[in-house]
Amino acid sequence: MSGLAKATIKPEDGGGDALEVMFNPQQYVFSRDNRWSPGHAQGQNAPQMRFTSGGATTLTMDLVFDTTDTGEDVRQRTGKLADMMLVNKSLHQDNSNQGRPPKVQFSWGPMISFMAAITHLQLTFQLFSENGTPLRAKASVTFTQVDDPNARPWQNPTSGGVTGERVHRLGPRETLELIAFSELGDASLWRPLAAFNGFDDPLRLRAGTPVFLPPSVDELKDHG
Repeated sequence: MSGLAKATIKPEDGGGDALEVMFNPQQYVFSRDNRWSPGHAQGQNAPQMRFTSGGATTLTMDLVFDTTDTGEDVRQRTGKLADMMLVNKSLHQDNSNQGRPPKVQFSWGPMISFMAAITHLQLTFQLFSENGTPLRAKASVTFTQVDDPNARPWQNPTSGGVTGERVHRLGPRETLELIAFSELGDASLWRPLAAFNGFDDPLRLRAGTPVFLPPSVDELKDHG
């Protein structure tokens, strides 16, 4: 079991400590809605639907926290998750001085989600010690996409869309040029790599952005 990858929930810089889950989820669900509105339908059996906008992708899962082996209050673990929904005055919304909760990112092995906000959290405490201390809890969590539309965590990266077989998570102050040099051996490939990932503004990528890497340099030829 030493090689078992643990899922983590990491808030953006300044948003608090990362949380490593105690037990990996048994499943997670991605959901996305597109918004369509009915057009004029006078004299017709059904209206013509018109596309209005895309909706945010959501990621939902249940996480289990259990401290029966140590007797620790399980809220010491679930509290870190709840803290990620609290307003942090050091994080600003757009150009205002108002605080906001941190953006977070869920990752598990090669799966790295979009930047998200925790928009729903339900904690169910299920087991207690003799003095009433909660020892087991189920956390039902919903992550809602807030930016980074280029992240495609629910796609098979080898078929359709971005076709890379590997994912590199962008580090602080790391650039596509550095990634192209370290992963592909040629710093000049940063522009084709940006096109390969569909980045509209590759010079302003955020730390934590997943960068899909092609199985070979030849895969970038069509994106030069």
